[in-house]
Amino acid sequence: MHSSPIKVIVLVVALFKICHVQALCPPSDSLVPCICSQYNGWEVISCSNIRGRINFAPIFARDSSAIKNQNLSSYSLTFNTLRITGCSGLLEIPRGSFADLSFLYVDISANPNLDWISPRAFDKSSYGVTKELRLYDNYLWNPAPYTNDIFKFVTNFKMLEKVDLGMNRISSVPKNAFASASTIQRIDFRYNKITSIGQNAFSATTNLTLLEFTYNSITPAGIHPQAFSVLDEFLNFPYALSLESRKLTILGLHKNNVTTLDRTTFKPVLDTVKELIAGFGYCNPSTCYYDYLLCDHDADWICDGKEKYRRPNSENP
Repeated sequence: MHSSPIKVIVLVVALFKICHVQALCPPSDSLVPCICSQYNGWEVISCSNIRGRINFAPIFARDSSAIKNQNLSSYSLTFNTLRITGCSGLLEIPRGSFADLSFLYVDISANPNLDWISPRAFDKSSYGVTKELRLYDNYLWNPAPYTNDIFKFVTNFKMLEKVDLGMNRISSVPKNAFASASTIQRIDFRYNKITSIGQNAFSATTNLTLLEFTYNSITPAGIHPQAFSVLDEFLNFPYALSLESRKLTILGLHKNNVTTLDRTTFKPVLDTVKELIAGFGYCNPSTCYYDYLLCDHDADWICDGKEKYRRPNSENP
């Protein structure tokens, strides 16, 4: 006798509830000035619109202790979401700020004076859990000697799939910035101050589908000839992915100072990229919309073997 689909679904849900140990919100006074609340069945810790200087370390240490002291037979220190937004007095997030708590999603956004996050701001317990980092619209920058700090912070999360670094003041993507980021699928750098992309900056990003640099200050001279080379070299390893398996589909360089594309630099990714937006040019595997960028003789190679079409100025992306 076969079980009905409805019974199977009910059984799966019941087993999930039995096996899944959710984090429990601690007493509210342990998190002040942050709050813990339920949202669609998940626990969300929110620290929003806090004025004045703030140090998260003692807050989350109290939170961790309060959870452990609830004398439950089992408990989890993994929450669904951490949200830190609109905190004007937040200048930096130092090492060990979040005790041993971990989060599936981390949203640290719209903090106008936040300019630095320690690579070790989170405990190692988060590194195998967090799927998405949203670090949008802060004041994050990476001057020397802190050039690599924000990238070390990001790549510490070994299960990360998406990272949004848009609307900050990042000025460069240094050499080997993403040397240990094999799970990342989307990286967004829109609206930064980036002028350069270093050698092998995206090594190991073999699952990358979107790489977005729109509205920066990148020039052809600022892109290292081997900025994307490891993405291509990966395909030459004995057990590497086939060319058809490569996943980068969108490379956005629109609204920069990129007026031409060097063949040596961009050939590795354009072999399989489905959409390139750069300068005033637009290209996909079968068609080149031939306008200001692609009229440059140095970029003619992009359209080799493809149908060429001059887009009217009103249609320029």
